[in-house]
Amino acid sequence: MPIWLVVLGVIVIAVGVALVVGVRRPRSLEDELKQPVPAPPVGAAPSGQASAGHAPLAATIEALVTRRATGKLEVTSGDRSCSLYFLFGHLFYAESGSFKGEDALQAALAWGQVSSAFDPSAHLPSEETFLRPTA
Repeated sequence: MPIWLVVLGVIVIAVGVALVVGVRRPRSLEDELKQPVPAPPVGAAPSGQASAGHAPLAATIEALVTRRATGKLEVTSGDRSCSLYFLFGHLFYAESGSFKGEDALQAALAWGQVSSAFDPSAHLPSEETFLRPTA
C-alpha cells in the first residue's frame, strides 16, 4: 500500500476525531428556556415603567433583544395596549387592537407616555406577524 494513502488515512481520521471531540453539541430549546434572565442594563426603566416619548419603549425593546429574551412585553398608554412577543430576542408577533405586526409596533412607538411589563412565562402565539427582522 502506498505511503501517501496511509498518511492521508491518518489525516482523515485525525480531522474526524478533532471534529467530534472539539465541536460542542448545540443546546436544545429546553436548555435555552431554562437559562436565567439577566438583570436589566444599568439605567433601564425600573420594572417596565417608562417615561414620555418612544425612546424608552425602543430602549426596552433593544434591551430584550440584547438579552435574547423570550416572552411577552405588554405596553399600555391610557386605554390603549400593545402586546409584543419575543422568542430568543427576536420580535416575531405584535398586536394592538385591530393592528398587527409592523403597524402595531409603529402605533405603540408613537404613543406618548407608556408603561410596560415583561412576562417571560407568557404563552407565545403560533403565528408570526414579522416575516423579516425589525430594525
